[in-house]
Amino acid sequence: MARPLHRHLNGMEQQPDSPPSPARTRPPGTGQPRRAGRALLRHRPFALLCGEQIASSVGRQVTTLALALLAVTRLGAGPFGASALMALSYLPGALLSPFAGVLVDRARLRGLTVLLTVLQVLVVGSVPVADALGRLGLPQLYLVATASGALTSMLAVALQAALPRVVRPERCSPPTPR
Repeated sequence: MARPLHRHLNGMEQQPDSPPSPARTRPPGTGQPRRAGRALLRHRPFALLCGEQIASSVGRQVTTLALALLAVTRLGAGPFGASALMALSYLPGALLSPFAGVLVDRARLRGLTVLLTVLQVLVVGSVPVADALGRLGLPQLYLVATASGALTSMLAVALQAALPRVVRPERCSPPTPR
């Protein structure tokens, strides 16, 4: 019996007369083959979404650290100034997450993620421009930290909301029972 090519490549169907291999047996209660996770990583839209989430997370950490280091080394801010910058980077996420969820549910995700990323580049890019013009100060760094934190937290919510649109529900593992 000939199998369709897409099922053969994904390893989703067993030969009728061959015993199941250990790599293709189903874990108890999942209904999904073990290799489905690897196939999901080869799914280009999912890989792009994961890459965006990783880049966003690393970018947030680097920006937060860079702003604090810049404040201490170039602007003479003390420990309180650096701590305030760190707090302002994460505070908007805690305060704006419920509102970000409402906005994400009502907006086109692709357009919203592009807009948030462009705004993030402009906000963070204002720091070297202001430094080159000799106008960089702590108030601007506080504003950049707050705006960057708000944009990054909204982008994180948007990327999480994009997952069900990128991956069909049957390709995801079932939730863990409590």
